[in-house]
Amino acid sequence: MILDTNATLQELIQCPKGATIGQHYTELHPAGEARKYKKLFEEATRSVGVIEPFETTVITADQGLVPVEISACIVELGDGKRLVQSIVRDISERKRTEEALISFKRRSRP
Repeated sequence: MILDTNATLQELIQCPKGATIGQHYTELHPAGEARKYKKLFEEATRSVGVIEPFETTVITADQGLVPVEISACIVELGDGKRLVQSIVRDISERKRTEEALISFKRRSRP
C-alpha cells in the first residue's frame, strides 16, 4: 500500500496527495501490467532488497499514460517490517528524443 508520496509524483499523475495514500501501488499502473509489477516487488522483498530500474507507465487522473522509470529498494524498519521505497522518474522527454532519433535514422537510410 502507498504510505506517502511527494508533490512531484502527485503532479505527474494529476492527483492530490491524499488521493493515492492507502491505494495499492499497482493501481498506478495500467490494469494489464499490475500483476507483473506486483511479482517484481514481491520477489525483491524476499531477496536482495534492490529492484533494478525498469521502465513502465503510470496512469494519470484523466486516464492518460506517462512513461516512467522506477527504481526501488527495501527499507528495514527494525520491528521486522519492511517497506519499498521507490523513486519514479518521468521519462517522457527521453522517450520523445529516442523516437525522434529512430525516425531520423529511418528517413536517412538510402
